[in-house]
Amino acid sequence: MKIMEEDLCACEERETFLEDELQRLRSELSARADLEKQNMDKIRGWLARARSIIQTQKEVLQFSESEISVLKSNNEDLKTQTNIALADLKKEEDRLTLKTEFMRWNVRRFTLELWKRSKQVLRTLMLLSSYEMEAKADKDMLPTPQLSPADIQAVAEPEFSLRGFRSCLISPTREGRWWWEDSNAKERGLHKGNIKDESMSGNGNGAVHADGSAAIANIFDPKDNAESRIY
Repeated sequence: MKIMEEDLCACEERETFLEDELQRLRSELSARADLEKQNMDKIRGWLARARSIIQTQKEVLQFSESEISVLKSNNEDLKTQTNIALADLKKEEDRLTLKTEFMRWNVRRFTLELWKRSKQVLRTLMLLSSYEMEAKADKDMLPTPQLSPADIQAVAEPEFSLRGFRSCLISPTREGRWWWEDSNAKERGLHKGNIKDESMSGNGNGAVHADGSAAIANIFDPKDNAESRIY
């Protein structure tokens, strides 16, 4: 009987020990569970922050791509505007060049018309010729490069015909002399005739040269032209 009581007491003590041990294990397990929960919460917070950072980086990247696209578009627009401006500038330069050429031509044409209509054109041509300029200098002094000796002839001959002169021939390279120049001078412009032709013909006004061509009349001869005294 006593042995059974001792065994019963031992069983109760063991049961109490096991219950205490079970309670300790439960407490420890609960503490570990709380710790793991805290760790999980931390991990969830870290993941949330990481997701937020990734989302922010994505938005920044998208904004950067959008900004880059806008900058590229602006760059293309700037290039287009620059090309348009350069094209407009080229057109304006071409227009100004043409306008300048036209104004120069207009001035030359206007000057030529003034020369054609002026009664002093022959005196001016005689003045230019009296300085014995070279052919190029004579050409540069004319109102326009397109005015050839034939044009001068066409302008001068009707004027002299109206004044009663029988002949008016102009040649910037014809050999001869003016009536007031020495025999070695080269004749330019309005002249009284070729010395060589006159020497071959042996006559004065109205003579015929050796080659059959008509001699040039002496427009400065007072006998034939009274108006020649004014020159």
